[in-house]
Amino acid sequence: MLVGFFCAPVAATENESPWEEFVREAYSHSPELRAAHARWQASVARPAQALSLPDPTVSYGYFVQRMETRQRFSIQQMIPGGGRRGLEAEAAIQAAHGVEAELEATAARVRTEVLKALADWHLVRQNHALIAQNLDLVVSLEAVATQRYRAGETSQADVLRLQSEADMLRADLAEWEDRRIPILARLNARLGRPADAPADAALETLAALPPLPVSASSPDFASLINANPALRESHHLVRQAEFQREISRRASRPDFMVGLELMDNRGMARDEVAGMVGVNLPIWRTRTAALRREANANLQAAEHNYTARRLSLEADARQLLFALSAANRRIQLYDDTLIPRARRTLDLIEGDYRTNRASFLDLLEARRTLLALEQAALNVRVERFGLGAEWEQLAGPFFVHSTTTPSPDE
Repeated sequence: MLVGFFCAPVAATENESPWEEFVREAYSHSPELRAAHARWQASVARPAQALSLPDPTVSYGYFVQRMETRQRFSIQQMIPGGGRRGLEAEAAIQAAHGVEAELEATAARVRTEVLKALADWHLVRQNHALIAQNLDLVVSLEAVATQRYRAGETSQADVLRLQSEADMLRADLAEWEDRRIPILARLNARLGRPADAPADAALETLAALPPLPVSASSPDFASLINANPALRESHHLVRQAEFQREISRRASRPDFMVGLELMDNRGMARDEVAGMVGVNLPIWRTRTAALRREANANLQAAEHNYTARRLSLEADARQLLFALSAANRRIQLYDDTLIPRARRTLDLIEGDYRTNRASFLDLLEARRTLLALEQAALNVRVERFGLGAEWEQLAGPFFVHSTTTPSPDE
């Protein structure tokens, strides 16, 4: 698999959503993602180390007392037996695949966090706009109430209540304006920007929530979860533990040594060259038995972790699907029934109020009801968008490749 997706600037794709442009920026600048990529690069370098022979040993000896042999040179090479080098390399490859899957999981998580931060930013801006619209409405109603009060058609209490309502809306506007600061700081952190970096033009003109490709039908959960990078990471850790267990089983097999020795006789006799072979004696059964017990326990732990993660992912998938269905039902209820009905009610009561056929309290309550429903619908839309982003993260990695970095076994 190719994973060097942020080593170079990632090119924008045709008709790319402005939301995805921020994700692309995060892939290029996220410190968390760069750290994960560095860990993957380190893991890719380990199989070659495991497959390599140990460094040869060169030694020199000098005889202090005068003898025929005055000095000697030797070189020795240890060769691990039992095929352990190949097994250690395979274990390192599985570990590297696991780190690669961790990198993909990090990329998917960064994407989700960026999209959620953008959705919160959208929520702030839209709530600000809704409250501003309602403030304009209240101000216009205040003008009507003032005229009616001057004409003796209503009491001053109505005017004062509308003025208080306008003041409360202005306070809400200021609060939503202040909420921009922590949300922008969180988004900047995901994008690799300073926390106090100002919002750029692309952020200030961010479009409406984009659709996320979430299937409405019940999916094949087993196939869905198999693509999850976190589960693939657990799978590779199991495979690594299997190779480690096999290595422990071969720990009792001896290592071999080959070498050459040159003896310098200082001209008193012909120099001599001797070949050497050796073998270690793995006779300490207590140590090798402990190695096997440790490897077996590590394998059991990896298998249980894999099972636990798979069960957890399936439960998360079912919960997400339920939450998405519930959010869709609520949005349909708001859009098709509650909000149109509240708007119609407000229009009728406002007309009746202008002709003195409805009370001020009826008008105020209708206006508050409509605002509450519009804000609730907006919250549910943002919630559904966040759930959709989590669903995509669960289903697999979503990032753009920009460079071709080879996998560990290439």
